[in-house]
Amino acid sequence: MINIYLLPKGSKIKYALGALAIVVCTATSVVSAKAQLGRTFKRAHKPAAHASRPLRGYGYRPSKSKASQQVYSDPRAVNLLLQTFTSHAFYKGVQHTQVGSQISVQNVMGGPQGRLRLDYISPPRFAGDVMVTAPKTFLHYISTKQRTYVTHWPAGKRMRIATRLRTLIRNGKLLVTQTGWQEIAGVNCTIVRIARNVAGVPGGVTQRQVWIDPANGIILRNERWSPAGIQSVSYFTSIDMGGASGVTMRDFTVASLPANSHRQRIINQSTRVLSLEAAEQSAGIHVLLPAYIPAGYHINGIWTVHHGKLTSVLMRYSAGVNHFSIFEHQVLRRGSSYPHPPLRPRAGVQTWRQEADGTTIAITYIGSLAPSDQITMERSFR
Repeated sequence: MINIYLLPKGSKIKYALGALAIVVCTATSVVSAKAQLGRTFKRAHKPAAHASRPLRGYGYRPSKSKASQQVYSDPRAVNLLLQTFTSHAFYKGVQHTQVGSQISVQNVMGGPQGRLRLDYISPPRFAGDVMVTAPKTFLHYISTKQRTYVTHWPAGKRMRIATRLRTLIRNGKLLVTQTGWQEIAGVNCTIVRIARNVAGVPGGVTQRQVWIDPANGIILRNERWSPAGIQSVSYFTSIDMGGASGVTMRDFTVASLPANSHRQRIINQSTRVLSLEAAEQSAGIHVLLPAYIPAGYHINGIWTVHHGKLTSVLMRYSAGVNHFSIFEHQVLRRGSSYPHPPLRPRAGVQTWRQEADGTTIAITYIGSLAPSDQITMERSFR
């Protein structure tokens, strides 16, 4: 399961940008279990028969190209990882998450086709907030505002992500291996490691470690890594599955949210463009770029995002399954509260402003880079 960390409470624009980041990128809310990081994991026993069966339509078979034969992904681990995209299990549990110094606790509900609901218990500023992800809709209920933000996106996004992941594995750009097993919240899980294939680095550079319930295809622990080490962790402390969970399809609809909340639809019209020049022309701004980009990352997509009278430019940078996004738009109101380039990084999302050709540009970073990489990059925009 891949979760989302809440954006800072603020303007409607931030909610619009955040909703689009969930669609275009796979944003994560992850969390800490520092006490568990030092555990010794047992070596994997022979996996159950169902764990090694290819999924219909998504079964993994290694590429026969010479380049891919120089690296190795375990087909059983790949199929188990892809199973998480097609799971039809209902479940409910308590999850602890941490990104940097930000820690939160949520009641989690999950269902078919990647349906996910997070009811925040802590920290206090988020308590009572609800986030719901469904195949065509993202809902964000803010308890202090009694307001529900509704965003729609095209169906099939989840399967397109699975297809792209499988392509990266087949091409040898990602290495997927089974490293052991461990019990999480009373469930025996298989540990799967996802690494970016880097020349001269045996086994590649770790980007994710996930603990998967092979019987249901549910991720019960998710570690996000950078070359500097673990950046974030999420893990269940308790979980019920199937009929015992009491979860139904209604729990993932707007009807399940407080009836007295005001519903506000966020309309994002996004267009992928072929060049930075085309994005600048559409947005009417000079786009600032970072002089420093963390090793292994490259820009793999540029979009223009129209929200009312405002047009933003979105740039997505990727390295294997890790990524971060940069949004830029013109500051339309004077006296904006956006700070100048930050002195220290803020995990998850950070917004600041800079001058470019006489125009004030608001820059928003969304991602989970190592703090040293994040602050160096943020200070390098020109």
